[in-house]
Parts: sequence; C-alpha cells; structure tokens
Amino acid sequence: MPRHKVAVLGAHLGGGMLAAILARAGIDTVLVDSPHDADVPAGETTVPYTAEVFELLARRYGVPELSALGHFGELPDDVRRTSGVKRSIGFVYARPGSRVRPHQVVQFNVPSEHGESHLYRPDVDAWVHRLALRHGAKAAPNRPVLTDVTGEAGDFVVELADGSALGAEFVVDMSGPDAPLLDRLGPEPALRPLRHSSRVLTAHLRGVRPLERRVDPGAGARPGRAAPRRSSSRAAGCSWCRSARTAPGRAR
Repeated sequence: MPRHKVAVLGAHLGGGMLAAILARAGIDTVLVDSPHDADVPAGETTVPYTAEVFELLARRYGVPELSALGHFGELPDDVRRTSGVKRSIGFVYARPGSRVRPHQVVQFNVPSEHGESHLYRPDVDAWVHRLALRHGAKAAPNRPVLTDVTGEAGDFVVELADGSALGAEFVVDMSGPDAPLLDRLGPEPALRPLRHSSRVLTAHLRGVRPLERRVDPGAGARPGRAAPRRSSSRAAGCSWCRSARTAPGRAR
C-alpha cells in the first residue's frame, strides 16, 4: 500500500490548490477524488476579494499559476473557452405573474482592477488538478473515488472504490457533505443542522435571452443593450435566481 505524508480528499478547485501548494513545498501529497466532486456548481463568480486571495496564495507559496484565477486573460485557452468575464452585477425583483418594474432593477459595476470572472467549474477543477500533478502531487491510477477513511492521525488508511487503499500521516477532508472525517467527529453543537432549509440548483444553459431584451426600461430611459459581461440576480419571494454568462451563447 503506497504511503504519503498528506492525503487531500476532494479533487476540486480547493483541494487541487491545496495539493499544489503542499507538493510545491516538498510535502509528499496525494490528491484523492471524492464522490461529490461532480456535484460542485456548474460555475462560480469571483469578487475582488477572491482575486486578491488567488494572488496572495500564488506569491506566498510559490505557485504562480494560481494568480491566473484572478486574471481571466491569463487562464489557459481551454478554461477561457467555457468561462467568462464579469464587469457588472444586476439585481431584479420579480413578482409571480407581474412584469418587472424598472425602478426595482439596479446594476452595479464591478470596481476591480482584475476584471472578475465567471468560472466554469468542471474545466477549472480539471486544470487545477493537472496543475497539482505538475507541482509534484500524486493521484491514484485511474482516479477511483474514496469510500472511507480508517485509522488515526499518523496512520490513516484511505479506502478507494476500486478496492485499493493508500496510507497517509495526515488527512485533509474536503470531500463534501458525506465527509468520512466529519462523521467521526460526532454531533457536536457546531455541526448541528442550521435552522433554515435551503437548496441550490445549478444548470448550464444555451440560448438564454438577456434580461435587457425582455424588460421595458420605462419612460424616458434608453433601452438597455445586451450585457454579456455581467451576472444577473432575480429575487422572488424566498427564492433567488442568478444567471451568469460564460461561454458565448451560454448562461448558468
């Protein structure tokens, strides 16, 4: 059974960045796929703070490629093709069965020197995974997902879906809601369910008509042009719908 210093559970954006940083520092790190990696949202929108964090991580830990996550133009072509740039954020209040009222629509221009992004997570996660391997992180052959974690600190065993296993002195569990280590912590107060109930649904769509082409701007206002470089949020009762343009002709 192969043994490593650190096993990072969750081969997504966060897990891949951590594995790249640890491997760059010379720490024997293995990046393990989780059953929930494919459940991540179709896309993410960055804000000025996240762009600064990407740059900080790149400088502090010597992984310069991470700064590209805060500078859209520096991302690889295969990531840019399915992602997009965000220049503004729009907010709309909608009432069921009623037309949108122009005075309940507002647009906020993003004051960022970076130009924020709409990142299509499946492609970004795959790129960060390759980046971690280039910096020396390891992955199990054929990338089987984890099924369980046994043992204790200093002698963990990560069991994989293909029947194999790997050992690690330390485990960072970023595998999602069914995280093996989370179950072992027990029902502590900090881990109890929240009082409210919410659900997030995501999709990648084609042919979505921009809001500017559907809403009457009102008397005295100029019709808005399509704004492909922005995200739009719609609130209706207790629901919240957000759309963001990524690749040409697509929205999420």
